[in-house]
Formats: sequence, structure tokens, C-alpha cells
Amino acid sequence: MNNNNNNCELIRDLIPLYSEELCSDESKKIVEEHTKNCDSCRKLLETLPTDTTPESPVPDEGKAFRKVRRKMKRMSVALAAVVILVGYLTVGQIVKQPEIQSFETVWQSIEVRQQVKKLFSGNIEGYMETASWGNYYDINTLYVQLNDMMEIREQDTENLKKTFDAAYGNAKIKNIDVTSQYGGMYTEENTIVCSDVFIEFDDGRMLSMSFNKEIDGLYAAYVVNTYAGETEQAFEKAMNFIGGHQLTPFGMFERFLTVKEPIKGNELSDAVILVVERFQTKYHEQVTESLTAFYEKGYLIEDCVLDLRYDKERKMLYNDMTLIAKDAQGTAIMKTRLYTTYEGLIPPTEDDITIYTDGCTEELAEDFAKIFG
Repeated sequence: MNNNNNNCELIRDLIPLYSEELCSDESKKIVEEHTKNCDSCRKLLETLPTDTTPESPVPDEGKAFRKVRRKMKRMSVALAAVVILVGYLTVGQIVKQPEIQSFETVWQSIEVRQQVKKLFSGNIEGYMETASWGNYYDINTLYVQLNDMMEIREQDTENLKKTFDAAYGNAKIKNIDVTSQYGGMYTEENTIVCSDVFIEFDDGRMLSMSFNKEIDGLYAAYVVNTYAGETEQAFEKAMNFIGGHQLTPFGMFERFLTVKEPIKGNELSDAVILVVERFQTKYHEQVTESLTAFYEKGYLIEDCVLDLRYDKERKMLYNDMTLIAKDAQGTAIMKTRLYTTYEGLIPPTEDDITIYTDGCTEELAEDFAKIFG
């Protein structure tokens, strides 16, 4: 029997255990002594993998602790900032004062920004879904039926799309600034949040707008200044008409028409000029001459009452108007209609005017009937 072969067989059985460091020290010594003189066993040992995985470095406890401290510090700063912000917005929500932001003002700024982007991307139908129904939320007051409201809404959408395409169809927004606060241009109530929007386009044009949330939960938008020409002004009129379908906000048309000094020098006062400007441009000269002639005779309009209505046959909105004027002899009352479009008012025809007298002169009655031409 060949002892060397027997030794090789034994060593070959031990080599796998040796390479994985699983054999005893005595067996390890035998394998090492044998492979010094046996080429075949040495080659077998060299072909087997050895555990060369480096030992894991011992962590630097001081360095690790400093990292944890830095991370905790950043988290503390972020948490403190969140707490301060929430506290500030909570105070703003309670006091509801201008210049103090609240959860309500922040959320409105986000919503208004989305509306502006939708509008000026040309998505008019999408914008109209979030636009207030204006004065139509009180059907009992305005005598506007639901089917009429839908018809008016379609007209508004069509007019807005037409004027938008002409004015801003090819424009791209460069920048939008939105500022929301309690109170606004036409109200001092701190419960109402108003958003002022400034838009800059890539062609250099600028646009200022105001957004107010109405009681229907949707936004009424008004163009404050277009800084541009006729097509932009037409878009402004269409937007402002949708916002409330009123002549001017909060009864100002009535107040302008009943001022105590309608004539200053030889010209209409600024207040009455604002009345003239509510008519379509082509009627400005006619209405200016008629109002001037009426006021120059010393007449004053004592009262003006307007109610918005819808003419089903003409498919037009109109202002059901009652005017009261007086002279030294008595009173004259006019009942008439001022039809209105986004382009402005249309003077009444003779068929639309009815004059009632109570002791006044015939001259007043005749002049009163011609007040708008």
C-alpha cells in the first residue's frame, strides 16, 4: 500500500475544512506540512477560495454621535419652523386682519393661482366651472330662472372665449404673483378674503386682477387694469361682466346718477362720466349730450332703483330701472329698461319708457324721457 497516496487522500479531505478554517490546529498543521512537499495537494489548496473578507471597521463612537446630534438639530429646527408657521396662521385665522396670513388666505392663493393658469392656458370651459354665478345665487331676488341661468352661462362662456382668443390666445404667462388678504377694494369686511393677482406675459404685457370668493363658494374675478389696447379691454369687459353682471359693484351706478353736483363748470362731473362709460362706446356721445342737457336745466335725479332681469324673447339681460326726478311743481317717475351686454349698456327706446307724473311740469316729463337720448 502506498502511504503517500493514503496521506494525499486524507489531506484532500481536510483541505476544504482548512480553507474555511473549520479544522483543528493539529489538522491545520498537518495540511500545511504536507502541502510543502506535495505539489498536487498544494495546487488543490490554492484553487479553493479562502475567507478574505476584511473585518468590519470599529465605528468611531464620537463621530457617529456628532452625526446624530446634527440630524436631531436639523429636525428640531424644521419642527420649530412648522410650529411657528402653524401658530402664525392660526392667529391670522382668528383675528382676520389685513397683512396677516391665515390658513384661509394661503389656501385661496393656491386656488386662485390654479384658476389663473387654467384661464390663460385657454381652458375657458374649465375656468367657468370654478367661476362664481355672480348675482344669480339669489333666484328669488333676481327673478332669474334656472334654465335662464344656464343660457346666460353659455353666453358668458362664448363671449369670454371670443375675447380671450383675440387678446391673449398666443400669449404665455411668464410670472404670476398672488397676494391674498382680508378686506379688499370694494369691501371693508374682514371676513372676506380678496386676492390681488399680477400677471406678466412673455410678450411684455401685464395684467392686474382681483378674485373674491362669493357666497356660492366660487370666485368672482375682475380685471383691474389691462395696460393695453382694444382687444384686451374687450376681454376685461367680458371678465368683469361674468363677475357680477352688474353695472358697477355695490350700487355705485345708482349713486353716480344721483349726485348733487352732476355739472361742474360746463361739463359733467366725474361721477356722471362714469355713468356714461357704462354704456357701449357707440352711445357715449349721445348719452353725454342728453345727460348734460337734462342737468343744465337744474334737474336732479332724486332716486334710482335697479333690478337685474332676463328677457326670454331677446335672450338678453336688462336692468329694470326706476328713476325719480323733481322740479318746483312736483315729481316725475320713469320706468324703463337698460339692456346690458358685456360690451356695455344700451339706451332705452321710446317703447321701453313710461313716465308717471305727480304735479310736475310737462317740460320735466318730456326732458326726463330723453335723459339717455
